[in-house]
Amino acid sequence: MITSALVLCVTVLCFKTYRRRQGLPPGPLCLPFVGTLLSAGLSQHPTDIAKLRKKYGDVYTLMFGSKVIIMVTGSEAMREIIIKHADSVTDRPPVSQMLQLNNGCGIIATSGELWKQQRSFALKTLRSFGFGKRCLEHQILQEVEIFMGEITKRGGEPFYAKEVLSPAFANIICSIVFGKRFEYNDERLNIVLRVINLDFAKINIVLRMIGMTLPWLRHLPGDITGFKQRMRYETEIKFFINSEIQRHKDSFDENEIRDYIDAFMLEQIREKNNANSTFSDQQLLASVRDLFIAGSETTATTISWALLYLMANPSVQNRMRKEIDDVIGKTGKPSLEHKSKLPYCEVVITEVQRLGNIAPFAVPHHVSDDVIWRDFLIPKGASLMLNLDSVLMDPITFPSPEKFDPERFLNEEGKCVGQNSFIPFGLGRRVCLGESLARMELFLFIISLVQNFEILKENDQSELSFEEIRGGTRSPVPFKVRFKPRN
Repeated sequence: MITSALVLCVTVLCFKTYRRRQGLPPGPLCLPFVGTLLSAGLSQHPTDIAKLRKKYGDVYTLMFGSKVIIMVTGSEAMREIIIKHADSVTDRPPVSQMLQLNNGCGIIATSGELWKQQRSFALKTLRSFGFGKRCLEHQILQEVEIFMGEITKRGGEPFYAKEVLSPAFANIICSIVFGKRFEYNDERLNIVLRVINLDFAKINIVLRMIGMTLPWLRHLPGDITGFKQRMRYETEIKFFINSEIQRHKDSFDENEIRDYIDAFMLEQIREKNNANSTFSDQQLLASVRDLFIAGSETTATTISWALLYLMANPSVQNRMRKEIDDVIGKTGKPSLEHKSKLPYCEVVITEVQRLGNIAPFAVPHHVSDDVIWRDFLIPKGASLMLNLDSVLMDPITFPSPEKFDPERFLNEEGKCVGQNSFIPFGLGRRVCLGESLARMELFLFIISLVQNFEILKENDQSELSFEEIRGGTRSPVPFKVRFKPRN
């Protein structure tokens, strides 16, 4: 009798699982309790994603327990779902590690009216401090000069690139958010940057999705989903940010707004009689945390990939250098005005972002209303995973996608082309908030480096490794680089 009851229970569960999958995009075998974990595994590697895409199509269904995950690959499907159905797919998952770590606040992981208000405020405020404008160029170039001074101090000896890259880019966002920059050897800054790098390296997007589906896992012994480790990292990061917020509270003058924190505190004063205001102290901490982490780690990682590809391709360096010398000269100062006159340099940067894509997956989206896509149901409550790698490494759009080939973005007239499928910053309403700043930083830093230095391997015999660390971002394993001054 017990056996019969078990068989009946399993049969009912299998039937419910089957019914739940009806109408959804196809996908791997789904079993009760475990979903598609056994059939699809936990791999984030592009090869494994490509196999599933080839078998099931551009959009396929994964399940973790009872949670529906819709994987979206390819530019066409991504645009059809994210752009055409924006009202239904712009939210973030209501249960996520980032949302919990930020106590339901912030910009990246929030949704609804809170997200709309805070993103709008952030965009308006960041633009007032130069985002997307020429006035920020001078500030970036000042950091470039300090950065190159740090390189020169190394005397042409090899060193780990991230040692100076991380504080350089952190300083740019710090100057906007905190109103100050830090010395490269500042102990507080370097502690928090190390924590951020460790945090990003250990993030597993699939395990995070499992943790989102089964939040009780974090209460078990051990740290299956990595939540407890992230809590420890967040404590360090927030201690650093809170000290800066307190400094602002001690010196705040509403007639002299110095930076993002001051602007937020001024908005708190304006909103003090609004019972529905989203401008709380917790929101200030979470927003600054989002801006600081995103602004300091991502561009530094992209430049790391740029250094690797330039070391591996000295002929590309030489061609860039000739173009720079012809347009700017050996001692002239790079400017954003030069961008249109440096098409080869521009396509090299584009190819670095494509092949060295730091975000294989966009931050997950949440489906707030049923969506019908090509006769398939994308159900309310599902999570959307956008695989950006599938676009940037598509062999149809980019033949031989594993090859570093900047000229794929040049037409016969020497103009930069082929940008329609170039989406390293994501797309839709959730496109990266810092895209304009990142583009400015990448151009001014890379042009300045190639203009002033030969970028060389650790030694002539050393082999370059393109092995990668796949965590919150996709980064190269630590490597050493030499900068040989041209003059």
